[in-house]
Amino acid sequence: MSGVLTLTSQLTHAADVAGHQTALIHENGKTSFSELEELAQKYAAGLTALGLGRGDRIALWLPNSPEHYALTYAIWRIGAINVGVNTRFKSKEVEDIVGRSGAKLLAFDPGFKGIEFDNILAGVDSNSLKSLEKVLLFGEKDQGIVLDRPAFPLSELSQNGTMQEDRATPDTPCQIFTTSGTTSKPKFVLHAQRSLALHSQRLPHFWGLDRPDGVVFQAAPLCGVVGLNVATLGIAAIRPQIIQSVFEPISAAELFVRHGVTHMIGMDAMYERMVASRPEKIPFPKLAPAPSFGANPPLEPFRKIARDRGIPICAVYGMSEVCALFAFQDMSLHEDDRVIGGGQPVHPETEIRVSDPDTDAPLPTGQEGEIQIKSPTRMLEYADNPEATTASLTKDGFFKTGDLGKMREDGSFVYLARMGDVLRLAGFLTNPMDIEKELEADPAILEAQTVQTRIGTRDKAFAFVLLNGTTPFDEQRAIARCRDRLADYKVPIRVVPLDAFPVTESANAIKVRKTDLRRMAEEILAEESVS
Repeated sequence: MSGVLTLTSQLTHAADVAGHQTALIHENGKTSFSELEELAQKYAAGLTALGLGRGDRIALWLPNSPEHYALTYAIWRIGAINVGVNTRFKSKEVEDIVGRSGAKLLAFDPGFKGIEFDNILAGVDSNSLKSLEKVLLFGEKDQGIVLDRPAFPLSELSQNGTMQEDRATPDTPCQIFTTSGTTSKPKFVLHAQRSLALHSQRLPHFWGLDRPDGVVFQAAPLCGVVGLNVATLGIAAIRPQIIQSVFEPISAAELFVRHGVTHMIGMDAMYERMVASRPEKIPFPKLAPAPSFGANPPLEPFRKIARDRGIPICAVYGMSEVCALFAFQDMSLHEDDRVIGGGQPVHPETEIRVSDPDTDAPLPTGQEGEIQIKSPTRMLEYADNPEATTASLTKDGFFKTGDLGKMREDGSFVYLARMGDVLRLAGFLTNPMDIEKELEADPAILEAQTVQTRIGTRDKAFAFVLLNGTTPFDEQRAIARCRDRLADYKVPIRVVPLDAFPVTESANAIKVRKTDLRRMAEEILAEESVS
């Protein structure tokens, strides 16, 4: 399949040439490419019957499932925009994303894995969802009122025939990812069909998924750029995907062996937990270069496990603005170089440079600076935020990643760290202000700062606070507040009061020294582990 296509035409092509072949393997059986395309056409007809169409935003707060895949392609088919909402999000996060994105329809699964959706929605201010018109319920729950809007079951969406027309074009905006940055609210990364379809089309060959026996394991949630890019990769390559709504290492390992999985992207701990459940020395012999993310570079215990158990780990680089799996490190490199983020970009049309973050002037090979990218997989814009879009681009059109890195002699690049203060928790880039805002709402806390630390193989948030001196401080109360209002992975493991934050004063600002706070967090945890 050559040329720039739309995401929807990639699914249609797969159904035309391999309709009977398996597209998805899931807990309820298998779904063929033809069945997936037909379901997407039915959902598209249903969405159109609701008056939804080009440019409308539809929020999907859903686990991975065949219906989620089909609804995503249906949204794209009618020319609308999918807004991904993490199933881990709680009331304030859902309220912000659905409300600020202007979503007209919200879809969620009330029965998914014991999540208390009713309690979460009870904490949402329905008045803030100014554009929301209807709620779509997965499952067969009776029609009623949710968030003060009419709600109806998914089955009603497929009762309007099929929509043969495909309204998508390469330039049609189609997908919003939420990302964290230095502002108090997530930005909305808006992609067109062209950038995502081109990436899905190019990636199978680059990663080797075009092999005849290729099988993808997909546990990353479709709401995020990793899950979405892997999902569309499998469709474009016309290869089967095994999907899990929630990663479970023992069953995942069994599926790997049973179906001969060749491709997966996951966190270091996911690979560790899967191989730990298998008795074989090399449990997954068909596994292609396995992109992993977590510590950069991975800690030695995981690297040893990977060497001993035959996991061919390969660092990658990506972000919502330019797509996940944007670049791969070459497997021929020495392990010390292969496991550091970065690599060669998937697309030959891509330009990468490392520049002075203050002047955007390119720096010599080997010198550290900001990674800047010009690529056909770049986002259209930060939706509804022209100021942020303008600020993210250099005068000559390079995207300013905010990442620290350096170029190699061979034209590849190395990612070293975030230049800002964004945390990576449970695989998600997380704005520390999300946590700090909730802590500062505690009656005893005047100001909060959050850093990232590691316990075993898991990255956790660790908070330091200044107290106002008027109300007694209760650490467990502060943690409980975060647990009630934020996704679990954002909940800090400790909230420690200080007399003052370590700061650096300059002519322009007073900046908190996050490096000092991270060191202090590590020292506290080390002392606690000894005592």
